Amino acid sequence: MIPIEFGIVLCAGLGVRLRPLTDREPKPALRFVDRPIADFALDALRAQGVSMIGVNAHHLPDRVDAVLRAAEQRWSASSGPSPRTTLVREAELLGTGGGARGIFDQLGAPRGTLCVINGDVVADFPLEAMLKVHRRTGATATLLVLPHLPGEAAIWLDADGRFVAQLPAPDGDWVSSRYAPANPATFGGVYLLETDVFERLTATNSCLIRNGIGPLLAEGAVVAAHRHEGFWADLGTPRRFLDATVRVLTDPDLLSSAPIPARTDGVFVADRRSVAADARLVGPCCVAPGGVVERGAEVGPAVVVGAGCVVRAGARVAETILMDGAEATGDVSRRIICGDVSARIA
Repeated sequence: MIPIEFGIVLCAGLGVRLRPLTDREPKPALRFVDRPIADFALDALRAQGVSMIGVNAHHLPDRVDAVLRAAEQRWSASSGPSPRTTLVREAELLGTGGGARGIFDQLGAPRGTLCVINGDVVADFPLEAMLKVHRRTGATATLLVLPHLPGEAAIWLDADGRFVAQLPAPDGDWVSSRYAPANPATFGGVYLLETDVFERLTATNSCLIRNGIGPLLAEGAVVAAHRHEGFWADLGTPRRFLDATVRVLTDPDLLSSAPIPARTDGVFVADRRSVAADARLVGPCCVAPGGVVERGAEVGPAVVVGAGCVVRAGARVAETILMDGAEATGDVSRRIICGDVSARIA
C-alpha cells in the first residue's frame, strides 16, 4: 500500500471557548494528561511513517513552535526515523482551507495523499485503517466520522455509512452526484486528501470542507467515510476538557499514547518522593513527573497535577487540572488552571 509521506497539523485557531486559558497558551499547546494536545497528532503522523510535517500558527506562534521543537527533540532521543518539520506563521487567520493551502505550498505542493489533522483533536488516530479505506475506494478525500453529536454541525453519509453524500457549502449544501444523503454524522477533524483538494483552495480565509472538498463532491468525486469507534475527544470547552481527562484517567487503555499506566486504584504518581507522606490522593488522579503535592493536601478525584505544578500544604483539590506551573491553595474545585490564569468548569 502506498504510504502517506506528508502530514499537516492545523494549529492556528484562537480557542475562544477556552479563554482565558488560551490567552496564555494556544489551544494545541494546552496539556491533556500533561502532554501538549498537538503532540498526539504529531506522534500519530510519525508512527504512520510520514516523512515531513507542516504546522501552521497564528495565535502565540512561538508557543506552537516550542511544542514542535520539543517533539523533534523527543523523537531524536528515541529509535526510528523522525519526520522533518516546518512551521508556517500566518500573519492573519486563514481558516482550515487557507491554512492547509499555505502549508501545502510550503511543503512544495507534493503529489499524492496528505494527512491533515486539526491540532485540537485528541484520539487514538486510526490512520492505517483510514488509509485502507482511502486506497480501496479510490477516494479523493476520506474523512474520520463519529456518530452525530447533538449541537454539532452534521455531515451526511449514504445509506451504508461508507461514503459522504452531503457537506455544508458557503451558502446551502454540496450534494454528491453519486450518493443520496441518509445518515447524519459528525466530522472528527482528521482527513486524508489527494492533491486535487488543495488545488481548489486559495491562500485566503476559507474552509477546507466548504471550499475544498465540497465542490469536488458535487462534481462526482468520491469522498469516503471512516467510522471511528475508538477514543476521540473534543476539548473545546473546560467541561469537555475535564470530562475527556477523567475518561482517560479512569481507563488509560482508551488512549495508549497517554503517559499513564493502568492502575486498579486509579491513582498515578510518577515519583512518590514528590508527594508528602500524609497527603491523601483519591482516584482517578495523576501527579505527573515534576508535579508536587505538599503535606496534608487532599488531591482527587478527577485531578491532574502537571509538571512544575504544586498543590500547597493543606489544600483540597478536586475536579481540577493544573498545568504550566500552576499552584493550588485552599479549596479548589472545578477549575482548569494554566500558570496564573484559571477557567471555571461549568
